[in-house]
Amino acid sequence: MQDYRKEIFEMRSKRDNRPVAQKGYEWSVVAAFGSEEVRNALRNAAGMAPGVDKLLASEVLKWNLEAVAQLFNLLLVLGAPTSRLSLARLTFVLKVDEPATPADYRPIAVSSVLQRSELIDKLEGLDEGLRLTGIRLKNSKCRTLTIVKDRKRKHLVLFPCEYETLSGRIPCMEVDDTVRYPGLHFNWKGRLPIKSTVKAIDMLENLTEAPRKPYQRLEILKAFLISELKFELVMGNAHKNKLRKLDRLVRDKIRTWLRLPKDTTLAFTHSKIDGHGLGIPCLETTIPLEQRAKCERLVNSGTLEVANTVQSKAVVSDITVANVPIFVYGKPVNFKLEEDKAWGEALDKRALRLRGMRD
Repeated sequence: MQDYRKEIFEMRSKRDNRPVAQKGYEWSVVAAFGSEEVRNALRNAAGMAPGVDKLLASEVLKWNLEAVAQLFNLLLVLGAPTSRLSLARLTFVLKVDEPATPADYRPIAVSSVLQRSELIDKLEGLDEGLRLTGIRLKNSKCRTLTIVKDRKRKHLVLFPCEYETLSGRIPCMEVDDTVRYPGLHFNWKGRLPIKSTVKAIDMLENLTEAPRKPYQRLEILKAFLISELKFELVMGNAHKNKLRKLDRLVRDKIRTWLRLPKDTTLAFTHSKIDGHGLGIPCLETTIPLEQRAKCERLVNSGTLEVANTVQSKAVVSDITVANVPIFVYGKPVNFKLEEDKAWGEALDKRALRLRGMRD
């Protein structure tokens, strides 16, 4: 473990050749601390977990703040924090269920309350840092998210805390607020359930009421409606029951448009056009295959950070769902080509069976 971490920390840093912005001196940085300034800082740090010192900010507020201010002024003169404030508690968290190498552990450092409260002040330099990269922060489109632990009821709660940058205040996220990224909806608790069924019903009704011929409706269905549903179904890990329900809605509308009998085989709907079918994708088989392909791209990614995400609990559950066997008329399929072949064979068998009955 020591040799592994030593190699990382002793790695040569890349030289930054960007010009340093020359600005005036901020003499207020080295100004003496006062008891009122210390009191305001401790109040802003209320609710944070204790570090190695095992002291809460609310406990430090009960001290003689004049003495605390003198301590800070002494640190200011020395130009360095004390050895006690420089300590951090290091905990190694498992990345995998069965660790075998030092890379299977993630180090988590917990420093003192006084040090961690300074992390908020670093937001003041966020605008300047983004400006150097050509990015501008627009506070009206940003939201802050602060989640704290309710110790009495042992629940996580959303704390209404606004952060401030040089361009102004960033509003905090409310309990009923939702954000859309990327194509999915999230609130402060996490990803929200997708409402693809309601969306599909509305689009199918609009397509039915539109003055279009049946073959035009089929083209719009394949090119736009199903394509729009695919992204959120794949990224949202839709359940197979929801996919089956969407397939039924689509097939019912197709039977209405083409005036097909109710006993029309599924293979005719989902087989490719050159195989004498309609070429409508079956969501119950197509979406799981695309979910599996997405997970395979994550696992085989050449970027170490992307490959490491596969070891998180959320992604592991997605991979478990994606590896559930997929069947077409009882035949297992693992790839898109196998799916197309299975639908085509099912349609051919149906045609031969009907021909034998007629003979």
